[in-house]
Amino acid sequence: MDNFREVLNFEEKCVVLDNQIESQKWISEDFLVDMSNNINDQQIMSDNITNTYEMVEEQTLTKETVSHINNDQQINEFVSNVGKMRVSITKTYEMLEEQTRLTKKIISFVNKVIDQNTRLNKLEEDIFQIYQTNPHPLADYMGWVRIFINLLSTRFGKKQWVDAEHAIDFLVSGIGLTDYERNSIEKLGAFLHDHIEMSTDDFILLHKLKYHNYDLFHKSYQTLEQTKAQLNGPLSEDMKIYKVPLLKALKAISIWRK
Repeated sequence: MDNFREVLNFEEKCVVLDNQIESQKWISEDFLVDMSNNINDQQIMSDNITNTYEMVEEQTLTKETVSHINNDQQINEFVSNVGKMRVSITKTYEMLEEQTRLTKKIISFVNKVIDQNTRLNKLEEDIFQIYQTNPHPLADYMGWVRIFINLLSTRFGKKQWVDAEHAIDFLVSGIGLTDYERNSIEKLGAFLHDHIEMSTDDFILLHKLKYHNYDLFHKSYQTLEQTKAQLNGPLSEDMKIYKVPLLKALKAISIWRK
């Protein structure tokens, strides 16, 4: 049953995969924008360093500059300005180094995201190819299950069938049943047992298949006899649970369509 549930949820998993891929693409775009902004910031800081050096060069203590300094106050102010510019240069370099470090981290992260996007896209392609070249075995029986249930509804009686089908839907969904609904399922169970020796549990298993969409899987059109022969041949472990109810359903189709 675990394998069966995984098959029933396959399309939902594909939707989740699509969402993951789209989400990763958005993350990539956002970080590329951030990286571009950081590079612009680095250019601004580089310009600041250049301007600061130009200021230092202009105010470098040379013989010519000293000759114009007439008192201690001017000397102190000059030394103070040079000290402030040195601090400014140091801070600018530190900020530039931090921006460089962050940019490298962003580039590394973007590369990982791009790699993950590539792997997710490859996985999606692989999954599609698998189901194109190796169709799920249940796909061969979906049509016959629908035919069986259509014939059963006619044989059992339209009104009784509608009541029983609604009750089964509630039962499968874990919704509590009324006495009338339980009675409807019991009547259907008695009919199945008397006419084709099928249990209610077997029928519910087939009933779940009727409402699942297997359009993603390759459809195989086989005759009734070919389908019976396939069921009587070697089956995978996850298919064996369906063998008995499917054979009984095919037998009922043979009888009711004579």
